[in-house]
Amino acid sequence: MKLGDICSKIGSGATPRGGKDSYKDSGMAIIRSQNVFDWSFSSSGLAFIDDDQAEALSSVEVKHGDVLLNITGRFCGACLYRSIKILACQGKSTCGYYSGK
Repeated sequence: MKLGDICSKIGSGATPRGGKDSYKDSGMAIIRSQNVFDWSFSSSGLAFIDDDQAEALSSVEVKHGDVLLNITGRFCGACLYRSIKILACQGKSTCGYYSGK
């Protein structure tokens, strides 16, 4: 079986225009590589974006059942099944395997 047979989408995340300078104090979270560990999630250092930025990144919104894989950084290769209960988008340092077909 191939991932494409069971996933609705496979792709990398995205960051808002302006990068870290565009992050907000609150809003929708951006899950970055520093938040994804093998089978665990850390909310430490979450970045946030406003509603307009979130709308622009809606194609990388993380939903229950999605799998995130770090593709850059210190924890490259770490994998997380999305069972965390936050509304978030994935940053460009993660690759998403979107559940469901």
